[in-house]
Amino acid sequence: MNNMKAIPPHLPKKEKGETVHSQKHSLFYFLSAAFISIAASLSTVFVALSWIVPRAVPQVQFYNFPHETATTIQSPGQDLLSRIADREALLFDKRNQLAGAWYAEGAALSSGVFLTSDGWAVFPIATSTLMDKVNLASFQVIDRHGVSYTVDKVLVDKTFHLVYAKINGSGFRFVSFPNWDLVKLDQRVVAKKNSHYDFDMLSKIKKNPEFGPSAEIWKPQYLFHTEKSEAGMLFTEQGELLGLQQANGVLPAWYIQNALVSLLSKQNLSYGAFPWKGEIVSHTFQNGFFKNINGFFVADLNGDKTKDTVKVGDVIVKIQEQELTLSNMTRLFIEGADILTLEIIRDGITIQKTIAKQIISL
Repeated sequence: MNNMKAIPPHLPKKEKGETVHSQKHSLFYFLSAAFISIAASLSTVFVALSWIVPRAVPQVQFYNFPHETATTIQSPGQDLLSRIADREALLFDKRNQLAGAWYAEGAALSSGVFLTSDGWAVFPIATSTLMDKVNLASFQVIDRHGVSYTVDKVLVDKTFHLVYAKINGSGFRFVSFPNWDLVKLDQRVVAKKNSHYDFDMLSKIKKNPEFGPSAEIWKPQYLFHTEKSEAGMLFTEQGELLGLQQANGVLPAWYIQNALVSLLSKQNLSYGAFPWKGEIVSHTFQNGFFKNINGFFVADLNGDKTKDTVKVGDVIVKIQEQELTLSNMTRLFIEGADILTLEIIRDGITIQKTIAKQIISL
């Protein structure tokens, strides 16, 4: 009777395995609860210790650094290219037209730039033979929009292989020039090679072999060179005219900038400079000491008979209190006032002389 009360008659009798299984479940739940309780207690202890006990190991911090983009861009942007192209022009000789209306590929004599709004432009010409055959009536200038212009006047600079042309027209967009004191090695430039633009780099300064060991002081004895060293015009990343890549290096555009002053004021090509010949030096050995000094060694007065001028053997080390370098030396002799103060080393003694520049015609 007792068994009948414990187990209803309509249910089967419990198996022994089911009882054991139920006991295992109860044990599992008990152990899980105990583990969670212990883990929570340990966590509380560790948190408390972290506030009480000083850190023995420095804390490592992670910073989210701003993303740095690469400084090397594959090609100039379209805005920069348009700014440059708006100031460019092509020079043609109409005698080279085919059937009186066509030009063959590469027929342009030169690609140049406008210097003034009223039509002065400059074109680099590679060969002196071509400059000897200048025919004003046959010149034709085409701007980037395909508009054709005639040429009113031409002046040829055979020293630097340039043709200055006065174009009949007005309202031209013209180039500007950079701050020459900021032009330096490793500067990125925009180079036009044929009809293609690309970035290049001013990579080195080298001796200019064109003028020999003793050249006039106003001619560039050292020139910048680019990495790619191909002929063409060079611009800054602001679209300013930097120079012309020629066979011996980059002719700096400050020659053009100074010639422009002569074009506008005198309608001719000339520089205010000195006729002396010599060589750039960088070291001296005097009184038993070897010193680094940049200067211009005067080897020949080259016909200068003005009173109180320099002497052969003088070394000019400063112009207007500015020290000479390979990149600024020639420019400082040409730019600036008509009267310059020179610092000179003569027979080991430093002196100053104030000398008026002379007119150098090209």
